[in-house]
Order: sequence, then C-alpha cells, then structure tokens
Amino acid sequence: MYDYKASSTNTEAINVLKYMLMHALIVHRKCLVKLCGGRDVTAWATVPSTQGAPRDNQRHPLNALVYPYMAGIPEIKLVPTGSKARRLSLDTFALAEEYNQSLLQHVLLIDDSWVTGGTVLSAAAAIKQRKALTVTAFCIARIINLDFCHQICPDTELFTSARYEQSYCPWLGKPHSLQECL
Repeated sequence: MYDYKASSTNTEAINVLKYMLMHALIVHRKCLVKLCGGRDVTAWATVPSTQGAPRDNQRHPLNALVYPYMAGIPEIKLVPTGSKARRLSLDTFALAEEYNQSLLQHVLLIDDSWVTGGTVLSAAAAIKQRKALTVTAFCIARIINLDFCHQICPDTELFTSARYEQSYCPWLGKPHSLQECL
C-alpha cells in the first residue's frame, strides 16, 4: 500500500490502486448511491498529508489517481491544520475555502489506508463542521498490526487470509454480480 507513494515509477502498485479505485468509484457507483438512500455524490475529496508529514503542502499522490474516476464531480480540498492524530481531532484538517452548500450534500472522502481511523475521521469531521449533509469515507486498505491482532485472537490466519475479491462490493459489503450495478 505504501509503494505507490514511495516512487511514481512503481507502475505495478499504481496500477493495482487504479483498478481498485475504478472498481469502487465506477463499477460499483450505483451501489454507493443505493447505500446512501439514493443520494448521489455531489463532491469529493482525498485526505491530504498532515502537517509535518513528508508530503506536507504537496498534492497527495492519491489525489492524482482518484481524479480521473471522479470526472464531472467537483473536488473540495482539505488542508492540514495539525499533525497526525491517532484519534478523532477537530484540529487536524479544514476546508481550503468556502464551498456552496449544494456541493456539500454528499461528499465522498477517499483515503489510501485506515490504521486507527483517526485521520479519515478527522477529515470527515472537518467537512461535517462545514454543514455537509452526508460524508461517505472510502479507505482503500486496512493496515493491520499482526502483533496486536495476535493478542486479541491467536489465530492470525483470520487476518492474513483475507484477499481482494473482484465480486465483492466495497459499498454493500457483500459479493454480487456486476449486473446488479448496471
């Protein structure tokens, strides 16, 4: 998961992420709308690097990967206002500017990974503080500490055997045929 950020020439890592983004944002887009009670996405954002991170004040590499799949949907920008927190913090992000309320009806927030959830939850809170009606967070990967998992469940195979399944819908949490997405 970290390889795509380390080098813009790591085409294998970048292509895997592009495929996963296309799967969630294009192929299963109607599933997202269904999950949100028929409310389509009105704006999108990616979670930027926090203050002090190596990419602070730079466009996050994920943003460039997401952009082509969100054609026609306005982007709202978050800016870092604090350092990384391992828990929800209202001081970590802010919106870069004032946005029309119509854009904030359903914001799709995209992050590359979920470790504790603090970063994406802090970004979602920043958007909600600006009166967004709905914020849907999509984290491409879950980063798991197997040492910690072993403490709560000795059978770590439960955590390591999970694999990406093409038929699995990232929004509805179950496999289904692609015909259901059309």
